[in-house]
Amino acid sequence: MIAPKALIFDLDGTLIDSLQDIADAMNRVLTAQKLPSHSYAEYKEFIGRGLKNLVERCLPEDQQNEELQASCHEALIREYSKHFVVKTDLYPGIRELLEQISLKYAGGQQDSSPASHRTDSQAGTTSATPSAGITSATPSAGITCATPSAGITGAGAFAGTASTARHTKRFPMAILSNKADEITQLIARQLGLTAYFDLILGATPRFPRKPDTQSSLYLAEQLGCRPAEVLYIGDSGVDMQTAKNAGMTALGVSWGFRSRQELLDNGADYVVDTPAEILDLLKTN
Repeated sequence: MIAPKALIFDLDGTLIDSLQDIADAMNRVLTAQKLPSHSYAEYKEFIGRGLKNLVERCLPEDQQNEELQASCHEALIREYSKHFVVKTDLYPGIRELLEQISLKYAGGQQDSSPASHRTDSQAGTTSATPSAGITSATPSAGITCATPSAGITGAGAFAGTASTARHTKRFPMAILSNKADEITQLIARQLGLTAYFDLILGATPRFPRKPDTQSSLYLAEQLGCRPAEVLYIGDSGVDMQTAKNAGMTALGVSWGFRSRQELLDNGADYVVDTPAEILDLLKTN
């Protein structure tokens, strides 16, 4: 791949494990309507295209009417907005990864003054100014590839040494989510993600949801990069489609809500099993 100059991350299933909070909120809505609830395993397949789509997928076939969908969607937003970080947290290894690759975080470490936050209301973005088992379509050492090569052996865990951080290139970074922008921003602040990301963008009226490419191309432009210079990281086929359609390198993560096969079937250039393997991959490019 072209050496990336910026990174775009999906949120749910990539940076954060939010499945249980989303499922619990939706199940409370269904129970209130005297409708059957669903298991966490089922929600793994339902989540990924926004809360409105989630409602449609959760309602029984004989209850698919616009009035009930709208009512359940409103109730879900209320429920989830009150309980969005009860069980939700960063996946293991994510914070350590972000600390080592975030250009913004490195700047914040050098400047101890409080970060100032700016919201681009038109775009709906928040801008804060403050290996094992890699699968690759065009492989490298230790990487499993569609067209394999010799490989990176994933570290599996971060050494956490000053020397490792010193030799890691840092990048401007953004979050792109199909979750409503207001909730996306709340979660990012609550979990401390604003310390690492230059731009955070959830679903807004300005852009169609992923896999439409308008939002990802907008973020690439704001990060000062051509699409080919962006590494897009996500856990679903929708994310891989978004990346490929936008002309970005698609990196799938296997710890999220979807299978490795779904990632590969939708064009993933690489698939990794741990956050440490993302660091390995970045060091080789």
